[in-house]
Amino acid sequence: MDNKACTLPKILVVEVISNRYADQLYEDLLYFYNKNVRPVRNASSAVQVKFGASLIRIIDVVRIPRYYGNLSNETILLLTKSTTYLLTESQQL
Repeated sequence: MDNKACTLPKILVVEVISNRYADQLYEDLLYFYNKNVRPVRNASSAVQVKFGASLIRIIDVVRIPRYYGNLSNETILLLTKSTTYLLTESQQL
């Protein structure tokens, strides 16, 4: 009897939870989107999309001194509406 290897495809299920602002932004950006129009010369070419994000508002800046023996390090907390950023003194704002 021959031994044959069989591989089965893996199915990855990812649950995405978003807030209402992200859903509203997505809906507003794609409201006038026409699926029949492609921004390339050849219809079989891939479409390259570039996008970016930036920090809009800083609510508060908190400095936390931390001491490691003779060394000291200062950590800066940037508190924004949805996320918190941790920066050390070696990183620039």
